[in-house]
Amino acid sequence: MERIAEFLECIPKAKTSTIIIGDLNIDNLVPSIGKSLLNELITSHNIRRVPLPPTRITPHSATSIDAVCTTLDESQISVHVFHTGISDHTGQLCRLNLPNTLEKPTVSTRRHLNPNSLNDLKLHLPLESWDNVLETVDIDQAYGNLLNSVTIALDHACPEKKSRKRRKKRMIPYDEETNELKEKFIQANNLFLTNGSSEDKARANGLKKAYDMKLRSLRRKGNADYIASANNKSKAIWNVINQERKSKLTFNPEIKSLIVDDRTVVDPVLIAQSFNEYFTTVAAKTLEQNQITPSSSTNPNNNLQPTLSEFSAASMAEISKIIDNLKIKDSAGLDEISSRIAKHCKEELLLPLLHITNLSVQLGSFPSRMKTSKVFPLHKRGKKDIMDNYRPISLVPTFSKIIERVVLKRLLQFLNANKLLTEYQHGFKKGKSTITALVDLIEDIINNLENGHNATGIFIDMSKAFDCLSHDFILNKLGSLGICGKALQWFTSYLGDRTQIVELGYLSNNEIFKVRSTSLPVSRGVPQGSVMGPVIFTLFTNDFPAHVSPYGRCHMYADDSVILSSNKSIENLEIESKMRYAIVLWGGSSRTSLDRVLVLQKRTVRIMADLGARDSCRGAFVEWGIMTVVATYILEVIISSCSRGITRNAQIHDHNTRFANNFNLPSHRRTLFEKKPSYAGARYFNILPVELKMLPSHRLKPHLKQWLSLRPFYTVGEFLTWRDFGI
Repeated sequence: MERIAEFLECIPKAKTSTIIIGDLNIDNLVPSIGKSLLNELITSHNIRRVPLPPTRITPHSATSIDAVCTTLDESQISVHVFHTGISDHTGQLCRLNLPNTLEKPTVSTRRHLNPNSLNDLKLHLPLESWDNVLETVDIDQAYGNLLNSVTIALDHACPEKKSRKRRKKRMIPYDEETNELKEKFIQANNLFLTNGSSEDKARANGLKKAYDMKLRSLRRKGNADYIASANNKSKAIWNVINQERKSKLTFNPEIKSLIVDDRTVVDPVLIAQSFNEYFTTVAAKTLEQNQITPSSSTNPNNNLQPTLSEFSAASMAEISKIIDNLKIKDSAGLDEISSRIAKHCKEELLLPLLHITNLSVQLGSFPSRMKTSKVFPLHKRGKKDIMDNYRPISLVPTFSKIIERVVLKRLLQFLNANKLLTEYQHGFKKGKSTITALVDLIEDIINNLENGHNATGIFIDMSKAFDCLSHDFILNKLGSLGICGKALQWFTSYLGDRTQIVELGYLSNNEIFKVRSTSLPVSRGVPQGSVMGPVIFTLFTNDFPAHVSPYGRCHMYADDSVILSSNKSIENLEIESKMRYAIVLWGGSSRTSLDRVLVLQKRTVRIMADLGARDSCRGAFVEWGIMTVVATYILEVIISSCSRGITRNAQIHDHNTRFANNFNLPSHRRTLFEKKPSYAGARYFNILPVELKMLPSHRLKPHLKQWLSLRPFYTVGEFLTWRDFGI
């Protein structure tokens, strides 16, 4: 009853009609305390329970435990009870007599890409001679001419039209045999309810099982037919999965408001511009907020042999195969040319695409108009007016992916032929896959256990770190692998002068309009959705296994890595040292980050100490000499702050007070400032025992580590109040 009361309190009261339907297990046909309490509760919310006949009938009872409760009056709702043939409960069919308050269907303007329009486009493109492309040696001019010709043909064959979005309904599979099975079950069940004999019950159960199996068979067949007939089978599979596991969510392309610099913005153009500024500067701000100055990358080794100085020209057959392997999608970049269009008109586009591709690799230049991405903000979680709760979804031109595929093939051939990729990397290698990566990991674990070693694994996702890398870093890394000459010039052109715009949809008078921000430069990382991005990331982390080899063996697939460490002694596994990696950065990002790791750490310690799930493991932390992840974070930020030369009170005044050795905490406007590692470390240092604060910097770390090892803090709050509890 308490849960029902809590639920009723959450229902909006103004201009809202309420209908509650479900099995409340409170019989409405006989007086009871539960019935009285329920009626009193719903009456206080102006809700009444519709009287129903028995909704669950057995040979020994007839109860009305299924409820329909509503604020509607009798003229607005009618309830019909009937046998469903699915459950021993009857079904309740509610019919509502309400005025039609449905909004008009939304209208949007888009290109209609149906078989007829695509065939029309295919007939129109051969009329182009492509001389303005094939006779042009300037890459930007050649691509611009191609794009203009295709756009004109698109406007003719697939013009933009206003249309109402129709929701496609998937029919529930049903046939005559299914209907007959249902009727037979209902008849047998009614006979059992009348006689109550065990024979009739067994017969009814058998018919019910046959009916259920038939429904499942039809559903499986319907799903299989739906997937088989779909152009995008991956999307169809996920549609089936989502339909089975949850109700279909209504897609709302509109972001109605956004908080920018502590003020609410509602203008769609300003929202788009704010998102673009946020996405293009978040990496640099992350580095600035954490006061990280990246070390300089190694210079290219010009003496490295062999080298890749240029890319060979592509053939017509190669371009054709690349287009054939494109996934059929309707999404497109700013050029509005989707992979569906490219695949349907492959023969007509092969010649100009071949010329532009070869022009690009020969000149070492990437078309400028291919370097602008179209970005959509995708809501991840939390409030929808907070920019931090969105991530960018980037769309690059389809023709860009074709050129990238050509370069990628030659790059991988060079790297694999000369064995420049680490043996621990399973991505982008012939004969390697996620399966081989998993097999190697399992083999490694079992071999260690077989040899009497304990093993621990550290799972790492470094993709966010890669977003913060400057293009100069990436190019230096490529140079160190032997990429030089026109090949390196191509990558310089590919990464340089990149821009992006943000596109949003907004609703006005039941019509969806699109707005775009101005373009802004992108100076870090590689564009999301590109072909080259994952491979460049793999090359940048190519020497990662060598750097972590003192701690364990590395297993990698693209940007997913596992460091497997083993030792006969659990104490020597150095769990702390691996957990400490970059904790200064992520430890202060949110309490959730520390909590998630602490849960796993406590689970590990319980296994090591043979403790139960409900046993406290604070004593085990002390006994094993392992610092909690919270204590590790506190240690690292304090040591980091001490090494930064932050101003102390003694440098401001000459008074010899007990706080003279404390750091002077700078004033600030935002609470976000307190998450800076330098500020957090200085703040934590100030509340340490005096004897620790008096130690010279080179002696502080071992003594502080010992002090924290004896105090297994589970939260930063526990540390901040350690004096209050005499810890």
